[in-house]
Amino acid sequence: MPTLSRRHLLSLPLFAATLALSTGAHAWSWSPVGAIEGSGKVIEDSRSVPAFQKLRLDGGFDVRVQIGGPAKVVVRADDNLQPLIVTRVEGDTLVVGTEQEKNVHSRSKVLVTVTTPSLSAAALRGSGDLTIDGARGGPFELSLSGSGDVRLGGADLSRLSVALAGSGDVHLQGRSETASLSIAGSGDIFAAELQTRSTRISIAGSGDAEVRASELLDVNIAGSGDVRYAGSPRVQRQLAGSGDVAPLH
Repeated sequence: MPTLSRRHLLSLPLFAATLALSTGAHAWSWSPVGAIEGSGKVIEDSRSVPAFQKLRLDGGFDVRVQIGGPAKVVVRADDNLQPLIVTRVEGDTLVVGTEQEKNVHSRSKVLVTVTTPSLSAAALRGSGDLTIDGARGGPFELSLSGSGDVRLGGADLSRLSVALAGSGDVHLQGRSETASLSIAGSGDIFAAELQTRSTRISIAGSGDAEVRASELLDVNIAGSGDVRYAGSPRVQRQLAGSGDVAPLH
């Protein structure tokens, strides 16, 4: 049977140590191929923006929206990445993303904080997470087609519409007189903490939903997702897929 020579045996510890150091260095400095690496010097940039009613997130970083107060945007990111982070208003929509869709990478979390007097719609198309607090008043539309998660908290609405076509999850909390929810992807909707009088939900994908309704729950399932509900609503159901409807325990 072949054996290792003494010279090879002596060189093994050195090779292992070199490999460990090399691996550690690469793990510390790794960034996506083609990404622009952050400098490590994190600063905050306060930006003035004109009034807007809608929000669209295209980037891979987190956005927090506080409804109530003058329109303002604060970007927390590496100083060399700041010019690449776009926060511009197109029509009535604030677009948050990167310049020419460039890929950026930072060891610190890039965070965009948005303040606005009101908001009627928000769309997430990237991998970042979107948090919205304090949605009030009229109809509110929420759509997700990316892999990030959306959290809507403290809502007090007349009507809420949610369209989920991505792999991210949607978390809803507060009150809405009515809610219309649709799932066409693999993401889940968690709305057991959203009090509604009536909720309509349609599932054509594999995602599941937890909801709450006091009077009416109208369910249409053509996929494999399940619906679990809280409250004591009258339940109408049309089931063409393998998903089912049952009380939430």
